[in-house]
Amino acid sequence: ADQASLMLWDHSEQALIIKAALNLPQGIVAKTRKKAGEMIAGWVFQTRRPLLLRDDIPLDTSIKQSMRRPEIASALCIPLGVSDRAVGVLNLNTLRGNLPLSASDMAMMSLLCNQAAVAIENVYLSARLAAVERLRLSAERFLSPRVAQTIAAGAATTFSVTPNAGFTASVGGTCGGTLAGTTYTTNAINGSCT
Repeated sequence: ADQASLMLWDHSEQALIIKAALNLPQGIVAKTRKKAGEMIAGWVFQTRRPLLLRDDIPLDTSIKQSMRRPEIASALCIPLGVSDRAVGVLNLNTLRGNLPLSASDMAMMSLLCNQAAVAIENVYLSARLAAVERLRLSAERFLSPRVAQTIAAGAATTFSVTPNAGFTASVGGTCGGTLAGTTYTTNAINGSCT
């Protein structure tokens, strides 16, 4: 292929966005956004069916009208998906005067795109897990016993104490209480204490 682009679905923009490109003008890379069902890439993304575009292959009129670059001799648009979830499309183009893409190219690229989709999905999942862990750690900062809390007079409260790796938990302060494993229970609170 003379040109290529990898478009991934952006949930915040609700569109396919070019994330990687080969031999495409920077203006096209920066501006291109395709909704599901819109133009060729959006149609392939929505239907999850690969599409081979060549002059000698009859095409639906609406698809033919989407071909706006006359310098392209042939094109492949391959969906990337995992299970029931589409993640993007791969676009490959050959320019006029070069060997056109074929049905066997489409079959081979479909196999590669299936593997790429799994890898991309794994990256997404890893990023989501990391974000959840950051959120959890951030929340724990605000739930530590160092944060002032109101407790009814004469009542006790319980905290989980989880030391960082390589440390042990110990409790001090003026509230009094007991530490059993990772659970700290205060004595009855009858005034301000730390």
